[in-house]
Amino acid sequence: MFQARHGTPELNCCSVNAPRGLGMLSEWAIMREGTDGLVVNFYGPMEADLPLAEGRQIRLRQETAYPRDGQVRIMLGLDTPATFTISLRIPTWSAHTVVKANGEGVDGVVPGAYLALERDWQDGDVIDLQLDMALRTWVGDEARAERVSLYYGPLLLAFDQKRNTMDTDALPPLDYMNLEYTPVPVEEEAFPPLVSFEFTTSEGGKVVLSDFANAGAYGTHYVSWLPAVNLPPPAFRLASPEDGARLPAGPNQFQWQGPAHAENKTYTLVVSETASMADPVYTLTDLDKSRAVLEAGLEPERVYYWTVQAVNAHGRVEAVDGPRSFVLDATLENPFLTNPALVQYREDDLVVGAWLRGNGTPVYGVLEKEAGITVVPGRNETADGAVRFDGEGMLRYTIPEFPHRECTLFLWACPEGEPAGHIRQLFSAWARSMDDPLRVFLRDNLLHVGIEGGGNASLPGEPIPFGAWTHIAVVKRDAELTLYMNGELRQRGNAPARLDQTAAANIALGANPNYSGNEYYTGRLAEFALYARAMTGEEVRRVYETGLKLE
Repeated sequence: MFQARHGTPELNCCSVNAPRGLGMLSEWAIMREGTDGLVVNFYGPMEADLPLAEGRQIRLRQETAYPRDGQVRIMLGLDTPATFTISLRIPTWSAHTVVKANGEGVDGVVPGAYLALERDWQDGDVIDLQLDMALRTWVGDEARAERVSLYYGPLLLAFDQKRNTMDTDALPPLDYMNLEYTPVPVEEEAFPPLVSFEFTTSEGGKVVLSDFANAGAYGTHYVSWLPAVNLPPPAFRLASPEDGARLPAGPNQFQWQGPAHAENKTYTLVVSETASMADPVYTLTDLDKSRAVLEAGLEPERVYYWTVQAVNAHGRVEAVDGPRSFVLDATLENPFLTNPALVQYREDDLVVGAWLRGNGTPVYGVLEKEAGITVVPGRNETADGAVRFDGEGMLRYTIPEFPHRECTLFLWACPEGEPAGHIRQLFSAWARSMDDPLRVFLRDNLLHVGIEGGGNASLPGEPIPFGAWTHIAVVKRDAELTLYMNGELRQRGNAPARLDQTAAANIALGANPNYSGNEYYTGRLAEFALYARAMTGEEVRRVYETGLKLE
């Protein structure tokens, strides 16, 4: 059954789920643990009669205005004294929770855990909790860049036209460095908010925010991602190595998934011998990429911890899933020492590049397979300036990983033969079903560019001449995919902003790197490069006119 508020044309899922949640309270509000133990999950005005062992009874009553404020009082009613454990849920967001039992402070309170109180309980005993309702923030990234969400305790705050004089599209920015607020009295109305606060905007104006659950109750527009200035970097996560990894002695690469749109930021990689990250043994600062090679002389078989901080003029943010631990193992082979291209991109963000002057030998990168190619004249008629694919061959290169957010592909191509209805790959990073972070291919006489995975993307086919050289450049910049031919913009479309889930670890020219079906290319290729950054249109034009700078 679906419900919607009378007069509201949209289906209101909250109208359904809120009553359902209330109906389920009896299943999880207070739960039993073991024979006598009680677990308190729900905080709110309530009274419950519960059986204990040996026929005893307990009445547990809560007095609170939560979530309007963080004060919760739990009163126990017992027919006879009893020894058992009451475990209290301490919310993760409550950074500094104060718990008292009969007026005495209780130690061991940890956010995101249960606090077990085991004692001889008497009739009339009281437990008091003061939850930390301090304002919390979540800085937006990608499509929500330059915006912030605000939380009062567990409540997400929102701007609602009902309580303000401007529309959502005219909402002035808040100042992240000044998020002081004053409570707004809640007047009697049909749908009163739980909380309402007045904030000062960066321009000195006033804006009222209320709890998200109430926003839009009168059919007005509302938003919870609020424009803001002076923002610190957004939250981000570590990538590799995994927690508890054993790494070879010597240089090792550390990677993280840095914020996409935090401007003027740098990163700091910190290594310590303790999980508290106190007294770091090694620190790399002012990093401008989301990866770094650690060459510190650390001791084998000692546990170390690492984390990363994003820093800008307005704050410092640590990776949300750090720190992670690692151990150096002197018995492991270090691929970085064998070939750095297996581990990291070049300093100029080159992932892999080759002139293709008669062979696939890379200037930077690792050639994994070379088959079905011959030496042919290049676009300037130099005798060994290109390679020709015979319709059954490929050049396959191993890469550290495919760039997740931005990349640029350069390639000269001269297709041969008759246009065919099946796919003929010029470039592909296909790793598995629905995981190809970039493919450039021919179908009939059209050049196509696509992405499989993360939401998929495809640009309309663009005519390409057979028997003539064409310069191809494909640029992915966050959520935008662009095709250039002979230095000119031809197609632009949407793309997945991030490809964090790709397993691509190799790429191929002339074929699909990991699929044996007939997707082979027939024709010539020359001057190939893949970069882990998005080139501008001017840079693409310059490469077309003056050539690659691979050396």
